[in-house]
Amino acid sequence: MTVWIYEQGEVLKVFATEEVAQAWLDENDPEGVTFEHDVIGPPARTCTRRTGPPTEAALLSVHFGDLRAP
Repeated sequence: MTVWIYEQGEVLKVFATEEVAQAWLDENDPEGVTFEHDVIGPPARTCTRRTGPPTEAALLSVHFGDLRAP
């Protein structure tokens, strides 16, 4: 699984899909860019009170480490 990341100064946003990232950029920062990053580690556990299959957002578990260029 991959995520799309937007970083502008102190702002960091993580999007589950390229389409969601693009929609946010179109509305909030038309000149901005996102970059694709692999999710590291197993999916996050979902709440036991939830019924039905977990959503993509519920499964998103991101370990960022240091994403900035050296």
